[in-house]
Amino acid sequence: MQFKRQAFFTIVCVVIAGCSVKKNTWVSRNYHTLNAYYNVYYNGNEAFMSGQRSILQASKNDYTTLLPIYLEADKELAGKANSDMDVAIEKGKKLIAKHSITVKPKRQSGNTSERYKSFMKKKEYNPMVDDAWLLMGKAYTIKHENLEAINTLEYLNREYEGSAARFESMLWLSKAYINLEQYTNAEAALEGYDLAGNAPDELYGSYMAAYANLLVTQGKYGEALPYMEKAAKNTSKRWLRFRYNYILAQLYQMLGKNSEAAAAYKLVAHNNPDYEMSFNARINMASVVNSS
Repeated sequence: MQFKRQAFFTIVCVVIAGCSVKKNTWVSRNYHTLNAYYNVYYNGNEAFMSGQRSILQASKNDYTTLLPIYLEADKELAGKANSDMDVAIEKGKKLIAKHSITVKPKRQSGNTSERYKSFMKKKEYNPMVDDAWLLMGKAYTIKHENLEAINTLEYLNREYEGSAARFESMLWLSKAYINLEQYTNAEAALEGYDLAGNAPDELYGSYMAAYANLLVTQGKYGEALPYMEKAAKNTSKRWLRFRYNYILAQLYQMLGKNSEAAAAYKLVAHNNPDYEMSFNARINMASVVNSS
């Protein structure tokens, strides 16, 4: 039995030694990808989502004014998530430090396929690393540490050009620039979001919301309207869909589009969001109907 334990321990040590980030093999890549996700990224992302829930739970809607598209735009409210965001940032840094693989694999003589050439040109061979950069950039943005957020997200976009994570990073980059009132840079980030037409469909509503946010923040309500319409229509999260529809109704009302406002308020009121939002939607629906 003692011999078997020693043999097992020896095998484990050999496998782990062969999985150094200084080696780029199929085994090392998969070992570090799995460890990066389950031992580091998962916990960091859980902390990030916990922080977002803290912001939502602490938020109080002021229905006398246009609701903000992003709750975390309020720096004081976003501070409720600081400890969770610190964990997310720490986990992101740990993942990159321990699991990044940048050394090239041994070249296969005779392999001239385009796929192989593309593989050999990669700067990073652990697909979780770009997600770690994104996680840190998002956490810095929520903490309103905007220069750190911008540096992190721009690094991701520069060094991981073909990464799926860069699409979401552009949306968060726009938030960080808006926090600094750098609207031209925020617009440039959003304009560069999908130049090649490869953005994932599931981010379409988020992109529309980000563009609406840029315009609303500058008081360009008429220009924001079509973006807000698409954001409300293409958002899958239930509570966020109600919030976007309520904001859409407010924009219609502000622009004198009373019939559209009434319809949007009705949609919110009849789909059972929280009591306060439903109550205010009904009040405003009656108001715009009577003023038509």
